[in-house]
Amino acid sequence: MNVNMILSDKMATRFAQDADVFEKFKVIAKPLLEAKVVEDFGPTHVQKIKEECDKGDYGLVAIYSQDKVYYRDSNIKVISNGQRWQVLDELLPKQKEI
Repeated sequence: MNVNMILSDKMATRFAQDADVFEKFKVIAKPLLEAKVVEDFGPTHVQKIKEECDKGDYGLVAIYSQDKVYYRDSNIKVISNGQRWQVLDELLPKQKEI
């Protein structure tokens, strides 16, 4: 099974937010990461990924598959790649988190 992960660049986002270029609900996203995961992928796996992201340079914004959202940071509304914006909810499947 494959999932997509959206990660934010913590340092670049913090710089933009502290300079009042970005509101607190906007982040600079890294390129979309597609990962192959185990079939029983769920909350335990998401928590481990989030813990690792919290220790490093990237923030976990969302993890989702074609039809399910496994994680979504509720504080983030908009992501940017530095050239264009995207409302986060428009990228995610229309289903509640597990």
